[in-house]
Amino acid sequence: MKLTVDKINKSYGNHTVLNNVSFTMDNGVYGLLGSNGAGKTTLINIIVRLIGQDSGAIICDDVDVTKLGGEYFNRIGYLPQYPRLYKNFTAVEFLKYMSELKGLKKSESSSRIDELLELVNLTADKDKKIGAFSGGMRQRLGIAQAMLNDPKLLILDEPTAGLDPRERIRFRNILSALSADRIVLIATHIVSDIEHIAKNVILIGNGNVLCQSTPEKLINEMKGRVYECVVPIEDMQSCMSKYCISNAVLEQDGYHLRIVGENYPENAVPCDTPTLEDAFLMYSGEKIL
Repeated sequence: MKLTVDKINKSYGNHTVLNNVSFTMDNGVYGLLGSNGAGKTTLINIIVRLIGQDSGAIICDDVDVTKLGGEYFNRIGYLPQYPRLYKNFTAVEFLKYMSELKGLKKSESSSRIDELLELVNLTADKDKKIGAFSGGMRQRLGIAQAMLNDPKLLILDEPTAGLDPRERIRFRNILSALSADRIVLIATHIVSDIEHIAKNVILIGNGNVLCQSTPEKLINEMKGRVYECVVPIEDMQSCMSKYCISNAVLEQDGYHLRIVGENYPENAVPCDTPTLEDAFLMYSGEKIL
């Protein structure tokens, strides 16, 4: 499957949310990386056709999705940022209900539900009421419902909210395995969610695509743009207002700073190990205060 986002624009009144956004995806994991308010959720809502764009097109396998009708929806699995689940349903009841809404045959849905509950580590809790689930359990159940129809385009909006570190790792491994024969688009502001599994990273800021590249290329481009230095404790406040600081550790000799960009103290030395987070800060132009 190939999905093309072609010159998408979206505004609310005088506020431009998306400005001429374009990129193309085929099978693999894609990270849509941007700060809160960057336009990620609006773009996803347009891709899944919850809202319309002002101009531009979403093209699936060379066909405008507006011409595909229900066929396009059959190809999509979607987990919104704040999924609303029925707290009086058990996990199994909820997935059966969603299977019917998605048009799955009853003869197929039972085995599919068992498979997905195992995948998201909820088999032991399948008969528990959703109202008793933790936030992480609810999120995992949301991922299971998104996969019910075996979608060729799986879209997840901030999917690791509420997951503990072990669940995050399990979740990343699941998505990596699923991406062999489908597009997996993960919208997030958490770099670690996609750093090690994304085929491509799409950096978005203020409604614009800042860049699209592989994690490896983005990290390599940061060589010579990341610096480290030590500053006295009393100078820390001033440094926070002057530089883009990605990390600060207080030790006996002062603050050990990691600084991103072309502006850095005279005593700073180049860092040999840039990260995707450094690239995110560089391209987004964010200053962490």
